[in-house]
Amino acid sequence: EVGLTISVGVSFNRAFAKLGSDYKKPDGTTVFSRENFKQRVWTLPANTLLYVGKRASDRLNRLGVRTIGELAACDPAFIHSILGKNGDLLLRYARGEDEPVRSFYAEREVKSVGNSMTFAHNLLGADECRMGITALCDNVGRRLRKRGMVCQTVQLGIRDPEFHNRSRQVTLERPTNSTRTLIDLSMQLLLINLATDSLPAIALGMEAVEK
Repeated sequence: EVGLTISVGVSFNRAFAKLGSDYKKPDGTTVFSRENFKQRVWTLPANTLLYVGKRASDRLNRLGVRTIGELAACDPAFIHSILGKNGDLLLRYARGEDEPVRSFYAEREVKSVGNSMTFAHNLLGADECRMGITALCDNVGRRLRKRGMVCQTVQLGIRDPEFHNRSRQVTLERPTNSTRTLIDLSMQLLLINLATDSLPAIALGMEAVEK
């Protein structure tokens, strides 16, 4: 509709998907599967792999490692001695061991529930800040209860009019998903750490972390 073209990489892990998106340009689709990647990916130059920059490429060339397949065949201890932690990462990428691509709709383990909001005007004083915190805690508390979760740590983030960010948190003796408790704890964090006359804020955020 707008005359733009895209190149798409499809694969079972992120590194190969990125490699595929660069493989055919412009307007191409490349599929690297578990069945064909050794034939298609391992023949490509090592410097086409994600995070193989000029310095790493030069070092690999001096070692005679010129293709992704040759990199995949290297001894892990040897590559680590040459490239350190980056070598460990590149070796996993070359062997197809990067984090797998998951469906957007796949179930994900939820370890924290958070919400943040930038308000239309600076919040002035404890009453206005409490209104903002109430809106945030209502959202977080509802989501916790919907998932059947409770939180043990509550974290409050504050951004003041000068765009300075501050964060405070408290660990609960008894885990909770009560909106009222989240509001009270968040207000305590706000008032304990800020003088009353410095409460104006343009943004507040809070996160409940399940542990």
